[in-house]
Amino acid sequence: RLDAAAARAAIEKIATPLDLPLEEAAFAVMTISSETMIKAIEEITVNDGVDPRESVLIAGGGAAGPNILPIAKALGCRRVLLPRTAGALTAYGAQYSDIVTEFSASQFSRSDHWDYDLVNNTLAEIRALGDGFADKLRQKGVQNFVTEFFVDARYVNQQFETEIRVPCERFDGPEDLTKLLTAFNENHQRLYGVSEEDGVLECLNWKGRLTASLDKPAPVRVAVGETTRPEAKRRTRAYFGEAGFLDAPVFLGADLAAGAEIIGPAVIEEPTTTVVVYPDMRASVTGAGNYLLDVGLEEDAAGEDSGAIDSVLLAVMANRMDAILREMTSIIVRTARSSVIGHSRDFSCAIITADNQVLATAEGLPAHIFGSHLQTRSMCRLHPDFKEGDAFLHNDPYDGNSHAADHTVIVPVFSDDGEHMFSVACKGHQADVGNSVPSTYVPYARDIYEEGALIFPCVKIQKNYKEVGDIIRMCLRRIRIPEQWYGDHKSAMGAARIAEQRLKEFIRRYGKNGVKQFIEEWFDYYERRAEQSIKRLPKGKLVNYGHHDSIKPFMADGVEIKVEIDIDPAAGIITVDLRDNPDCVDAGMNLTEATATVYALQGVMHCLDEHVPPNAGSFRRLRVLLRENCVVGIPKFPHSCSVGTTNIGDLVVSVTQSAFTQLGDGYGLSQGNACFGGAMGVLSGTDWRRDQEPYVNEIYLQGGGGPASSSNDGMVYLLLPACCGATAWSLTSSASRCSSNACA
Repeated sequence: RLDAAAARAAIEKIATPLDLPLEEAAFAVMTISSETMIKAIEEITVNDGVDPRESVLIAGGGAAGPNILPIAKALGCRRVLLPRTAGALTAYGAQYSDIVTEFSASQFSRSDHWDYDLVNNTLAEIRALGDGFADKLRQKGVQNFVTEFFVDARYVNQQFETEIRVPCERFDGPEDLTKLLTAFNENHQRLYGVSEEDGVLECLNWKGRLTASLDKPAPVRVAVGETTRPEAKRRTRAYFGEAGFLDAPVFLGADLAAGAEIIGPAVIEEPTTTVVVYPDMRASVTGAGNYLLDVGLEEDAAGEDSGAIDSVLLAVMANRMDAILREMTSIIVRTARSSVIGHSRDFSCAIITADNQVLATAEGLPAHIFGSHLQTRSMCRLHPDFKEGDAFLHNDPYDGNSHAADHTVIVPVFSDDGEHMFSVACKGHQADVGNSVPSTYVPYARDIYEEGALIFPCVKIQKNYKEVGDIIRMCLRRIRIPEQWYGDHKSAMGAARIAEQRLKEFIRRYGKNGVKQFIEEWFDYYERRAEQSIKRLPKGKLVNYGHHDSIKPFMADGVEIKVEIDIDPAAGIITVDLRDNPDCVDAGMNLTEATATVYALQGVMHCLDEHVPPNAGSFRRLRVLLRENCVVGIPKFPHSCSVGTTNIGDLVVSVTQSAFTQLGDGYGLSQGNACFGGAMGVLSGTDWRRDQEPYVNEIYLQGGGGPASSSNDGMVYLLLPACCGATAWSLTSSASRCSSNACA
């Protein structure tokens, strides 16, 4: 029971310093508490692309009754279900939930040389542990038990395992093993968009789950007849925020039968909570005896193809794009084979519009995501008759890609009536691409021929969802670690196909016209954010220089870089001119059109408002001028761009962002470290234990210094999972002897 005197004394400590009436201060405390809950709900709904307005809010906890209706109203939820036992909901759950316990054991086995006795003994040991626990529960009267077995499994050399249910308790022969393989393939296809029917399965950890079912009370429900308006037990004056003090009837929950309806303002007293019905809201008692609360909001007219996109729906749709990208990212991390992708996360995903504009990038790397629209433009130009079920492989540095080591899988996405609406791109840095040496970085390569990479100028790699075997065989023949490459390729393809499914659902949900309007408004919003940030800058023309050190013998004099920047606040435009720079060098250090552009953009974006988001909308306000046959421009075939994502690219970022310091105090950043220190490199060699089988993998163990700003020192960071990606590395063949190739 509330101690009113103690509550008043506590609130007085807040109200007195603020010179607020006691009731107003108390209501403010509750409002702030509600706002915290609103933000938490938005975090798991709006921020994940789920519209809370389409949901019924279910409330629990003793404090739910007083403030759940304002929370629902703020979220746009029209109805709330409040159990009569809301204050004891957790206790009820604990009382009637099943008892579940798990026992596990680690035991490795591969499907190509399955050890039946070893696996069966492991399962028997787990079963014995579960039976012992069940015996103890039987002594307490529990009689109903179910035991299931699970295993953490993966295709050979995947970076992470996936848990699946084991279809049998014993493996008595090949038929049982086939059931396990089938179950894993089906689960993998459902979760990750691809499976390997002939793939070898590695099983690592086995688990037994014992579920003890408890008796549960049968639900009680009575028929609801006509709506009734019950009599109040008493009346009280209550404070309702902006409405002030109002006379409110007070009802006892025990007196309210099914069908009773109460119009706010009103108060309902229950043993475990107090339900506050605010003005213009109502509560009714359901057949199960719970409260269905009506917030009093009008039906939302915004729906499929309605043309009505308010700010909440715009945020929901935009966050849905990011949620799809996060799912793609998770798929690749969990299913990749190489450490450079699975651990170091040197890959990115992007969603591009049908007219080839970057729409959403989530956590993608700048060097990857910007050129994705150039690559989908290649798809449209080279394959004008592309269809649903097609997919393309693109790593051509002369036609929109970053450099040859980045393989991009592109999948066009269509509406149900066949209109091209989106394209999705998954780009990943491969451990090997068939270069002349076992490294994806060849800085000394005088041209693409000496570099040696297989180049795929947006070639069709799937037709009607089936692989084009010719392209796959080319890769498997030329790439040193074919199984690892193929696993990484399927990982990217699976992510793209799952994204295709999610985007088709998105189109069905909002309609083609609704999606097109969202794209237009989202780009316009991003453009406004960029324009506003640029208008806050001083007008100026900036010139800055940087120098890449000599790398003998192929770049003996180094490279001098010049960046010219024109800031026009009145027009809200920033132009970066990279044309007055040296021609392409006879080395693998040249940037590509994608990387030269994005590194200039990145240097500018670092100096704008941190909340200016990167997509085609904000890029409307940023212009980058390039020329052909330029080391920081559009490369001329056959100059090599093997190291086109780093080194000189890092210099462009640093020179661009540090140029802004010429505007005066408070503007720009200093130069930061260049990429590729001695702790970044490629491990390669042959494994004497496996008939000289080759292995190639990259290691990312470098740390470096970030640039300082006008308000903060440069960040001394390491490439760790919490900041810049995992530093872990592994070898495909677990070789004990290896050689190292320096990346630069």
